[in-house]
Amino acid sequence: MNITSEKIIVADLKPAISLRWVAISIMTLITLILFATSLPIISKTLVGTQPKAYWYLSRASSFVGFGLITLSMFFGLSISSKVKGIEGIGRMGWFELHQHSSLLGLAFIVMHVLILLGDQYLNFTLAQLFVPFASLNYEPFWVGVGQIGFYVLLLVTLSFYARPRIRHGTWRIIHYASFGLYWLIVLHALMSGSDSKTLIASAVLALSSFGVVGFTIYRVLASLSAKPKAV
Repeated sequence: MNITSEKIIVADLKPAISLRWVAISIMTLITLILFATSLPIISKTLVGTQPKAYWYLSRASSFVGFGLITLSMFFGLSISSKVKGIEGIGRMGWFELHQHSSLLGLAFIVMHVLILLGDQYLNFTLAQLFVPFASLNYEPFWVGVGQIGFYVLLLVTLSFYARPRIRHGTWRIIHYASFGLYWLIVLHALMSGSDSKTLIASAVLALSSFGVVGFTIYRVLASLSAKPKAV
């Protein structure tokens, strides 16, 4: 495939209004389901002598955000790998799912960060939450790794909307940063997550990581097999 045809394909992936609302509806439903699974944990923090609602709300929103980012990775890899079966709603439909799952993931990560302002135990300031490695209250290095991942996620998500205004090659380079931000978030969750050693958290991180690694390997193999063989 030459550069011109590749640009045409990317141009054809511009979000369509009708598919956009379908994507938003599907991702909203997935988000509500994921968030509902965290409600029992949250409810336990509203009673007792030392309620920790802010902390658990932050943890719950981080799991939802991570799940949405994982889905965004899967959708993006499905498009680039040309996985069989994506023709049902079309490439633009899958692109909409990819875009909006990333956007919703970013929204829940922002919630994960901001809600910690209400936690009276760690007493984070706004600067400590948003300036990488500025926090000395809790796991400063690994919190800083997560903060860097947040800014990369912000850059990648905003690139969806900047795509018509930037060069295709630049957009692709920014988008490849998704792999880096994903592993930054995984490291942040593993090393600074207070519940990362629990069975559920370990299972979520393991399934997500193995899925992304497996899909990435498939993507590379699909790309290599698509290249024309030299005569």
